[in-house]
Amino acid sequence: MKIDLKTSLYFSFAKTPGNFGNRFHNFYFQKYNINAIYKSCAVESIHKALDAVKTLNASGCAVTRPFKESVLDHVTSKSSEVEEIQSCNTVLNVNGKLYAHNTDWKAVYHSIKYLDPSTKVLLIGSGGAARACVYALKKLSFSNIIIFSRNKNTMNLIINHFKSEKFSISKDLFELHEAELIINATPLSELTSVMSLTTMKSLKTVINFPINLDSDFKNYCLNQKINYVSGWDLTIIQAKEQFFLYTNIDISIDEIIKNREHYD
Repeated sequence: MKIDLKTSLYFSFAKTPGNFGNRFHNFYFQKYNINAIYKSCAVESIHKALDAVKTLNASGCAVTRPFKESVLDHVTSKSSEVEEIQSCNTVLNVNGKLYAHNTDWKAVYHSIKYLDPSTKVLLIGSGGAARACVYALKKLSFSNIIIFSRNKNTMNLIINHFKSEKFSISKDLFELHEAELIINATPLSELTSVMSLTTMKSLKTVINFPINLDSDFKNYCLNQKINYVSGWDLTIIQAKEQFFLYTNIDISIDEIIKNREHYD
């Protein structure tokens, strides 16, 4: 691809950036003949980073930890999902106005939409990723959810924010060992400190947010024929949804898996 004056700029802002987004988005920009480039950047201030987006007239950016909540203080408008989740991972710049979006919840949504809404859910974590999970669960009418977190303040905030007559989330709906779906929205070390896997007799599905971890937990799930959704599985869905926001092109999951070697 030839870079010229008309090339659109997209960034990813994180404290410790990775390379997946660079490889993924630039591969598909080239594949679909889109005159754009994507670059991840390490930043200390999300406010200054967004000022750079406007100054350079960049078309948009991804936002990752630890800026997914603080970025909301510096945008023009928030999507309905962002208003509910209070977390943003994608910003679009339209004529100097910054629009906040969230595609994290869609990764969870597409991973659990085939499950029975009466499934007993154990959600571990209480940060932005956990709120995205709760939003997806609520959209699919799940209503039997325990949330566990070491941070009791943020855990209670999530419970109070999302709890309603038709949606039940609490600390003590059922015994932990009865969980049929576990969603780990924390680092892996948090998960292994919560439970003994051998007691999880009802467990059918696990969603594990950390990426590139061939853990004992994953191996246990695979050996027990428990459906396992990895951090990579979630990442490609949210990246696919980001690419759609950037370009209005809907890449199929089959195509993403077929081309995995280009960005894995």
